[in-house]
Amino acid sequence: MADLATPACADNTALRTIEPSDLEVAISVAQQLLHSDQILSLQEALRLLLRALGTEPATEPPALRCPTIGTRDQLALRHDEYRVRKAREELAAPVDLSDDRAMARRVGRLEVALEQLLEMLAERGEGQ
Repeated sequence: MADLATPACADNTALRTIEPSDLEVAISVAQQLLHSDQILSLQEALRLLLRALGTEPATEPPALRCPTIGTRDQLALRHDEYRVRKAREELAAPVDLSDDRAMARRVGRLEVALEQLLEMLAERGEGQ
């Protein structure tokens, strides 16, 4: 009698699909929504990307400090940290949805923050 408890293809790893990482999904969503004129869509894409990077918005801004000159890699890392910090600040900034001009400016700033994070990830070679 055949064993019906396990399917015949249970050992076949070729049938398993590889699920994308959170970062890959966030990058895909961000790329799709990059030129959206919907403020909530842009905010959510930025939030997903920051969450996938492990850098969700902080409740209070970090203290400013005077940077010291370092190696090229250290400067690149600081620049990446700056991009992430500015994206978090942009996400946390309030918006007046009743003012069309203010909302258009906000959409533009969100789009720039999202674009800069995508550029940063492309420079790192992530999300290809």
